Formats: sequence, structure tokens, C-alpha cells
Amino acid sequence: MTFKTISEVRSKAKLLSELGETRVILESRQPDYPWAEATSYKPGSTYRFDCCVSGWFECRDKKSGLNIEWSFDLEDQEASGSGTFRFNVKEIERISALLPDPVKGQFAAHIKSCALKVKAKADEWQKAATAQYQAASALEGVSI
Repeated sequence: MTFKTISEVRSKAKLLSELGETRVILESRQPDYPWAEATSYKPGSTYRFDCCVSGWFECRDKKSGLNIEWSFDLEDQEASGSGTFRFNVKEIERISALLPDPVKGQFAAHIKSCALKVKAKADEWQKAATAQYQAASALEGVSI
């Protein structure tokens, strides 16, 4: 089941328990994720330029007893359709500061993996840009 907020989950915990629900998902881009209660993080399934730009957090809510999951996009929504990476570094840093150490380590490993992918893609694009400048220079030198 999907809910907007952790507060909504907690208010419906008894009903969810009666229905046999043990796992709920919080909607994307909500303000009150339980970052400090996260128990795990794993990379998601959204990829751009060979780099995973999303992830999933999970926690076991002590108040409701439910397993709660929520996704996180490493890039701003405006990145979709753009020709470059657009990581939201400020939000990544803010969230990292809120996470428990074991989860922070899992999150950091993913971020480091992204950094390597971004560097590799930048090297590829730099090589292509250099080739394009060389082609432009050659074309400018053509005598017609």
C-alpha cells in the first residue's frame, strides 16, 4: 500500500495490521520521511547515462511495527530529458547527515559509484567535444 506521509501510516497502523499488511510505501517527494530511522538503503532502478540515479530506503517503524519504504531521486526532476547529469548535491548532503551510520555507509557507497560513472561519462564527452572542435577547425580550413 502507498501512503503520503509517515503520520498517515501511523494513524492507520491498526487497520493495516488487521488487514495483514506488513509493508507500506511512502509516496515520492514527501517532506517527512523517517531518515533517522532508516535501516537500509539500496540503489534503485532509474538509470541515466549508465548511472543509477535513484534509490530505496527502508525502516521498521517502531510505532506501527510496519516495514516502510520510500524512494529517493539523486537528480532533480528537471534532469529528465536533459543531456547532462543534474544531481541535487545539497539534498544528498542534507539526507546523508540525517541517516544512521550503517545506512549512511550504504548511501555513500552508491554516491561514490555515481561519482565514478559521472567522471567516466565526462571523459567520454570531453573526448567527443575535442573531436568536434578538431572537425570544426578542419572545416574552417577548407579552401573552396
